[in-house]
Amino acid sequence: MGKYKGKHQRVMKRDFKQSRPDKWSEKSRSQPERSEYNNELFVEYYKKQGVVPEGQWEEFMEVLKTPLPTTFRINGTGKFATDLRDKLESDFLSNFNKDPIMVAGETLQPPRPLPWYSNKLAWHMSFSRGQLRKLPILAEIHELLKRENEAGSITRQEAVSMVPPLFLGVEPHHRILDMCAAPGSKTAQILEMLHAGTMMPTGIVVANDADAQRCNLLAHQTKRMCSPALIVTNHDATMYPIVTDHTAKESILFDRILCDVPCSGDGTIRKAPDIWRRWTPGNGNGLHPLQLRIALHACQMLKVGGRLVYSTCTFNPVEDEAVVAEVLRMTGSAMQLLDLSDHLPGLPRLPGLKKWYARDKIQYYSNWEEASQNGPHKLTKSMFPDAQSDELPLERCMRILPHHSDTGGFFIAVFEKMAKYPQPAPKQEAAAAGSKRPRPQEPEPGTPEAAEPGIKLETPSTSGRQEGSITAAVVSSGEPTAATTAAGTAPGSVDADDKASPPQWGVRGGGGRNRGVGGRFKGLDPVVPVTDPEILSSISDFYGIAKDFPLWDQIITRSLEPGRPKRLYFVSSGVKHLLQNDDREALKVTMTGLKVFERQELKDGEQMCRYRIVQDGLPLLLPYVTRDGAELAGGEPQKPRHTPEDSHTLEQIRGLKHGCCVVMLREGEAASLGLDTSKQTEDALSVHAPLAVAAWKGKGSINILVSKGECAQIAERLKKAMANAAQGEPLQNQAGAVLAHQASPTKAPGYEGDVEMQ
Repeated sequence: MGKYKGKHQRVMKRDFKQSRPDKWSEKSRSQPERSEYNNELFVEYYKKQGVVPEGQWEEFMEVLKTPLPTTFRINGTGKFATDLRDKLESDFLSNFNKDPIMVAGETLQPPRPLPWYSNKLAWHMSFSRGQLRKLPILAEIHELLKRENEAGSITRQEAVSMVPPLFLGVEPHHRILDMCAAPGSKTAQILEMLHAGTMMPTGIVVANDADAQRCNLLAHQTKRMCSPALIVTNHDATMYPIVTDHTAKESILFDRILCDVPCSGDGTIRKAPDIWRRWTPGNGNGLHPLQLRIALHACQMLKVGGRLVYSTCTFNPVEDEAVVAEVLRMTGSAMQLLDLSDHLPGLPRLPGLKKWYARDKIQYYSNWEEASQNGPHKLTKSMFPDAQSDELPLERCMRILPHHSDTGGFFIAVFEKMAKYPQPAPKQEAAAAGSKRPRPQEPEPGTPEAAEPGIKLETPSTSGRQEGSITAAVVSSGEPTAATTAAGTAPGSVDADDKASPPQWGVRGGGGRNRGVGGRFKGLDPVVPVTDPEILSSISDFYGIAKDFPLWDQIITRSLEPGRPKRLYFVSSGVKHLLQNDDREALKVTMTGLKVFERQELKDGEQMCRYRIVQDGLPLLLPYVTRDGAELAGGEPQKPRHTPEDSHTLEQIRGLKHGCCVVMLREGEAASLGLDTSKQTEDALSVHAPLAVAAWKGKGSINILVSKGECAQIAERLKKAMANAAQGEPLQNQAGAVLAHQASPTKAPGYEGDVEMQ
């Protein structure tokens, strides 16, 4: 077990028996009092840097000592997003417009939209957490935020954190890398942009973080978006692997890269007041080399014509302008700093600095020549401005200060890659980045520099893989199998028209956990293509999956268990293309794929298909499911645990086969309520899909297969639609109650009479 003898290895529930007792502790958290919100070195440092305009210092410091307000963003851009916005305005803001609300002698300010975010889809609330919980009017807003956040309709996110993705200019065909992505709010925002439009995007989002636990948080945050075009990886951002496209004989580079790098974080001091007592200039000095290495490696992975956004949540120019200036110096004219001062006109910002200072433990230095004569210290040449800095367009950088719009602090610089840049000498580049390790060279087309430096890779052998229900794509010199034929011709397949075939689409990963077949990275679930004809044919036949859906080509599982896999996931063609070409398994994939099917065994009786549709994947599958489902009348979902009175509904339900089915409103009823009937999402986000639920038809009942959070959200949509259709007439507060009801059937298993709705 090593020198720790089993300690620090708590991964199972039983390992947490020695955790803290579940009782109240009188010992309060050691948060500083407001009187302690001061740091003389902080004040001295930033006054000397000139970060805050003259005459605004007192206001700047006063705002830093106040709590950060709550901000949230409504996900997506479709009709459902605007409906949610309208509900917020009509149901909650109207209460503020009637009479001023006073709390402890202070007037509560109503929520307001962020002026620079389009269509009023981002909101600012100046309430404390205590006020949100205690005041009845605010408690309703709090419950709405919690419910919609769980369902994926909104994201609670700092206002300044919403800004960097808006400068990326994401389009659905882009390949995007978020290099330091956790906790994932920016990644979720990027996914929304990628899914703009009604079609499945051909691009992908790769979200990376160096910390494995933060990758889990990242996966949890982005899971709500239900996107098959996402890969979560766990790598050091300074050595992120570059995969080679074996068909095109070139490196797979990215159209957009977001570098929200680790930083000293003093821009978040309003929500993390303990920074006041632990802040020193050394925090930024220590992170500068890492930030520079990440930015330079991002330049290597960026396509010519691509866009790179570098951002931090600190005011420190050593972490901000110094990194930007060094990137421009080292890449020559290959990287250009863009002027986006006219973008987001409602967002207050300041231009970047031309001059700044670096400080060691003793004094300030204005240039490297002066600092180099007063060593030893941990300062490096790249931290300082030089004669060339005056010519660099650093004023195109953007700094957001808290007192300008009641936010946190943030810094943003936007680059565009104009050409492949000449590589500096490794020693020179390593010295500039404060590292002894030589930097990897920019990969040439067709070269296999896909692996992380210092790691010898072996191409996984397929000889030891077993044939069975989970198989890799078969490579044969004779006639192709039905599975491979379908895979090669399915729409969205990346190799349908290619003359040269990419590496085979096979099993990757799965090392550790007592598994016989291993990959490079132990402890990670494998990515296993599902090509078993028995599984896929049963799904296709039972649900009537249309032929233009790439069922045979892009379904994976994350388990090497023998027999039928428990869960099946769908990956987009872009994700498949990247993983298929990563035949050396250089990418450490922690999460990918959208769960679309889950195995459901019956205890008795024959079962035509052992896989049920998962609600997360229903919006993706809905346009391709041709098997008849159940269509309810508008009032049916309001009546839990009842026998449908509508004869057409009864006839439909009785005609369904036992097993999973899809329940929707009738097309005419949905149209009269203003709901979508096209089986297609407005912006390819599942949260904005047509009103449909996965259900299970038993012998005497039909049950929905939806979580409580999603039930509440669907019920709210139905209630609002019915209220709008009734033009303000009073409705019973029962809309969608059946969707929130999770009781088990009450009819006997052999009951074959009327069908009861659960």
